[in-house]
Amino acid sequence: MITLTKTEAVPDGSTVVATFENPSGGPPLTLDRKLFQKLDKVVLESPDVTCVKKQKPYAVTIEVKGPDGAILQTLKTTVTSNLDQDIMPAEALVVGPAYDKNPDVFRNGKAPEHFQTATCPT
Repeated sequence: MITLTKTEAVPDGSTVVATFENPSGGPPLTLDRKLFQKLDKVVLESPDVTCVKKQKPYAVTIEVKGPDGAILQTLKTTVTSNLDQDIMPAEALVVGPAYDKNPDVFRNGKAPEHFQTATCPT
């Protein structure tokens, strides 16, 4: 997740496009958000990722585009996780808007003795 703060006004109809390096090695992950005049911040949250490795920097390119598609600004940075994916559970522990226990994990409402951890398919 990356949060941007506007330092100056952008034309109405501008967008921000973020391109995230894909930790699993596939094509880059992209996100396109409209910028609103009255909001000073925009939050860019990558699509779901897999195969994240601890302390490995992943490239992120952010382009602010005007309403005509012209690039107004380009930012390049990296994002680094302090955790490997393999310590995360293999499945979501909660589901739905009320954060109910995931029935695929909590069978009969009881937690398993050991949670299965996520693995990288590659």
